[in-house]
Amino acid sequence: TIAACSDTDVYNSSRDARDAVKAHREDLSNNTLSDHISSVNGFNFWVTSHFTKTPQEVMYALIFTKTPQEVMYALTERQLSVPQLLTVSRYKKQFFEILCSHGFIPDAEAILKDRSMNQSTRGDIFVETSKYSVDATHVGLVKCIIGSGLFPNIAMYRGKKLMRTKLDNRLTPAGASVIAQREHVSLDDTLDSPSPYFVFEEVVQHAIEGTTATRLILRGLTSVPLWSVVLMGTSILFRASFSTLEMIRNFKREFHRCLTRKFVAPDDARNDEKLNEMREIIKELVNIPIRPNELVSAHWEEKGVILEPITVAQETSESASRGDTQPAGEHPEVADNDES
Repeated sequence: TIAACSDTDVYNSSRDARDAVKAHREDLSNNTLSDHISSVNGFNFWVTSHFTKTPQEVMYALIFTKTPQEVMYALTERQLSVPQLLTVSRYKKQFFEILCSHGFIPDAEAILKDRSMNQSTRGDIFVETSKYSVDATHVGLVKCIIGSGLFPNIAMYRGKKLMRTKLDNRLTPAGASVIAQREHVSLDDTLDSPSPYFVFEEVVQHAIEGTTATRLILRGLTSVPLWSVVLMGTSILFRASFSTLEMIRNFKREFHRCLTRKFVAPDDARNDEKLNEMREIIKELVNIPIRPNELVSAHWEEKGVILEPITVAQETSESASRGDTQPAGEHPEVADNDES
């Protein structure tokens, strides 16, 4: 889903709906501080709405709404663009078939057979719910995957909606980003907050209205855990014992070796076992709150929720309430990211 959404925005692209799109994009990010997870949640929200609403419920929404704005909301579902969502769904199916054809999914034939026999499966809406997507709702792990795809585009949040990279000291989030909609780092050092490290898609020079000056903005932002930054190989300063540093180096070396082996021999069962063990270690690491230094009492910790795409008619209120209360990475449901 992440790969499919990277080329197509799931939200309405109309200029008239720009302010509404900003509000819904931030709301659907579910406190993850990620433009990419907001898009994933938008797709999963649409899937759930499509499969769980009956024609009678749709007609009720259209007949008993009082204003044109309410009718438009009932039709557009969170300012999501149905044509673009269908395009994302087609991309997802293509990516899944590529993974199957190259041997990355050992029992691909069985999965495809189950999909063909499942009466709830729709040809135009692709949702992958096999065991290979079991961690698709783990916020920390999904952020690590996003970070690995955008590395080495790393930025650090400075506060007051300012960021810096290795090359520039004064950048701002794009106006459409969920980061621009909120002050994500509290000035109170006693309050826990997410990691100040972000990955981004691109830097764009933007003209300041009414002047000849320009500023640099960052598009496609996602907050990433500190361990994600360390394991990707970015040069950051932190204090640790020699034995800890050596352990990190050995883990990174073995992890990169296993990833390389996966592309060379995707059917290597022993290598898959090692990668599964490392996946569990990384899941635990990114969920551990980190105290940045002894001068503050606050910790860096991952928050937010990735929505589960529900593909059978069932009560959604219970699922929504669990999503509001479950901490990051502990949501029991399975979303669809197709191992991305």
